[in-house]
Amino acid sequence: PNYTPRIIEYVTNMSRVISITPDQYAQFIIDSLNNPSEIWSNEYNRRIKPEDRILLTTLYSLTETSIDESTLKRAYNYRLSFISTIDATRNHFNESLLHMNNSMILIIDKNGDKNISVINPSVNDFLKTILETNSIENTDIKQHCSEYIQIKRLFPSYFSELVATGEALSLN
Repeated sequence: PNYTPRIIEYVTNMSRVISITPDQYAQFIIDSLNNPSEIWSNEYNRRIKPEDRILLTTLYSLTETSIDESTLKRAYNYRLSFISTIDATRNHFNESLLHMNNSMILIIDKNGDKNISVINPSVNDFLKTILETNSIENTDIKQHCSEYIQIKRLFPSYFSELVATGEALSLN
């Protein structure tokens, strides 16, 4: 159930294959399919850009399944607007979608509307771990939520503080 082309690429990469004995190779493939967190870690930490990582964690903050493109774009761009070093002349949202489509995310056509999801439930499992272990990223999402659904999904106890300060009124 965890099959993706990225996992097959990972398990057939010569630098990995050469370090595994022939009698252990089949088990390595099965283990990688059953628990692909190392594959996603490699992709997340070494192959994609910081803007792509922000897109992924923003996507995770919004849904465990799929979300309409406009909501993701609004939440993503809101987070990017707080990064002073970001090149505002580029369309990071579209670039990240194109870069990660069919590797870590899927763009789904739902009756003419685009929805975005992770390519595989194991990506969500990986992203959950990222947010549980990376307090800086977790705090950044919490401080830069533009959507009510992000608060409801990840920070439900924080909502009463937002109501008390009036910040809840600014959430979509």
